[in-house]
Amino acid sequence: SEDVDLSLLSDVLLCLNPETICSAGACELSTVTDPIQKRIENSRDLSVPRRIKLLRGASHLVGALGDNVTPNGFVGLATASFGSLATNADSCLRSIKRSPLQAAQASDLLDILKNLWRCLSHRTENVLSEENIAALMALVRSCVKHGLSSEVPSVVRQDSLDFVVSVTSSPSNISIPKYATIVFQWVTSHSSFDEALQLPYAKKKILAILLCCIQCAEGSQIAFDSGVWSSVLAGYQAGLSETDSLARRFLYEYVRVAGADVWVCYTDRLKWGQRLEPESSHNGDGWDWLPSWLETSRINETL
Repeated sequence: SEDVDLSLLSDVLLCLNPETICSAGACELSTVTDPIQKRIENSRDLSVPRRIKLLRGASHLVGALGDNVTPNGFVGLATASFGSLATNADSCLRSIKRSPLQAAQASDLLDILKNLWRCLSHRTENVLSEENIAALMALVRSCVKHGLSSEVPSVVRQDSLDFVVSVTSSPSNISIPKYATIVFQWVTSHSSFDEALQLPYAKKKILAILLCCIQCAEGSQIAFDSGVWSSVLAGYQAGLSETDSLARRFLYEYVRVAGADVWVCYTDRLKWGQRLEPESSHNGDGWDWLPSWLETSRINETL
């Protein structure tokens, strides 16, 4: 029925021993999952709040089953839940300007989908269809668009960026690397990219997304001009904050993966001395070389 609370069923499954669930067999398990899957696939007649309740319960159920059953036991339910969540979340994000109520609903759907993604990404096999992957990438694009936009409520911006971080950073057998370059371009080419980097929370999330993209993609596939470097490194304090640490990792990973020399004029001001070449390493000399290498004027500029 429309009012059924699937979370109660999930709670029962979580209390069961994994062997008990496995012994039920795919046939008996399907008597539980099949009706729920069919209701999700034919849920357009439900109001958005009831649809969210149904999808939240189904996602809890998938999480409760976890790795304890064979793919046939819940692959249909997982696929239906994921596809419906991605499509509905994307629809809510696109409708925010027309209906402010969609903001809260979009946040709810993104939260449910983020938890479901975390569950599915740890499975040994890919349970998502190509159609679901396409729906996921459409949602990621919407999240990038709204996460960096100043015209969207701050809560939705944060939830959108959080979701993109979870998708790009979670270990998964889903072929995210081939999309990493695309996501990277979506972020860096956004019209509000520079503006978003001025917000501490957004900058932290944006750097995390770009870092994950660089780590996932082939180095030769990602390239950008000096304007992006300047934007990313703007406000860099050479400190121990999370943002500064992400900026350093971002620079290091790009050099390591791309094999490119990015120590060009617009990063020169970040150094406290002349760049040390590998062959001029001072290994074995302790730190006696450091005072003579430092340039006081550069340190003063940082301070």
